[in-house]
Amino acid sequence: MVLWGYLFLSFCISDDNASVKVTARVLQIGEIIEMVGDLLIAADGCLSKIRQSFLPYLKLRYSGYAAWRGVLDFSGDENSDILVGIRKAYLIWTRLPATRCVATIGSSVHSSAPSGMHQRAAAQATPTARQRAAAQAARTAR
Repeated sequence: MVLWGYLFLSFCISDDNASVKVTARVLQIGEIIEMVGDLLIAADGCLSKIRQSFLPYLKLRYSGYAAWRGVLDFSGDENSDILVGIRKAYLIWTRLPATRCVATIGSSVHSSAPSGMHQRAAAQATPTARQRAAAQAARTAR
């Protein structure tokens, strides 16, 4: 079950580890409720109150990564100025149906990343000449 509009207050795991009881406040009315389930998934962000409660001594450490996401118009031209520029950046991009793509641009690669890791990832995301030719042939055939 996924719930929106609740503020996590606390949780406790049953003695037999078979269930978890969550206490939360209903934000609209301020009522405090308890829910029991088999599993609690902490999907409340990087400053998770659930994680802080479950692992109180765990110190967060900045990984050094930053990411921006956006959807852009995609002409289908593999050699467009946009895609050429995108390939020069540390970037992951995914085509969506029709003429759009999602771009996730990363920066500030953490110093603990293996040397050359981000260059290898960018190279893997860049289509080879054979892949570009196959894509062009597929577009021409349509």
